[in-house]
Amino acid sequence: GFTHLRWLDLSGNLLLGADGMRNTGLAALTQALEGAPAHTAHLEKLCLGRNALHEAACAFVAQMLDAPGLAALRALDLSDNYLGQDAAGRAAPSGLVALAAACGRHYSLTGLDLSRNGGFDDAAAVAIVDRCTEKPIGGGGIQRIRLGGNPLCGARTARRLARACELSRTLLDADLCDLDLPRPALYDLC
Repeated sequence: GFTHLRWLDLSGNLLLGADGMRNTGLAALTQALEGAPAHTAHLEKLCLGRNALHEAACAFVAQMLDAPGLAALRALDLSDNYLGQDAAGRAAPSGLVALAAACGRHYSLTGLDLSRNGGFDDAAAVAIVDRCTEKPIGGGGIQRIRLGGNPLCGARTARRLARACELSRTLLDADLCDLDLPRPALYDLC
């Protein structure tokens, strides 16, 4: 397996299985990570950007984050996907709720990139920020979060992030580029 890898970049793949079905490859990756003993886990960065992942993929990613094979994971890149939509393009926030909970439980995760995700709105961003800036048991919490380029995020996201910055001792970097934030929301961040 890939138990000695520190960085795995699967960006720009569809993660289709041999049967050509969506998420089959992601399911196989999840299974491999679940089977890896925690003491062999060295993977620190996992890039799954630009894979056309939809809401259903969030369950696999959440399951992966709980797997012993990702015990050492520090950075997760899920940028340029459709995590807030189902495969038909309809809003589907339930997967992001499960993903937020898993990110909040993961004790070594310090970086999370959710930039440019279709259907990712203020409610999803607030759930992610809330769960990821809580201090998990045995860990320090998220230090870097990227939410930029999600056009459905706005003032509510900025206000929650400002509040999280006040409460969290770990959050160091936040990317909110291209959100078209109104002026009062910018003041909240200062």
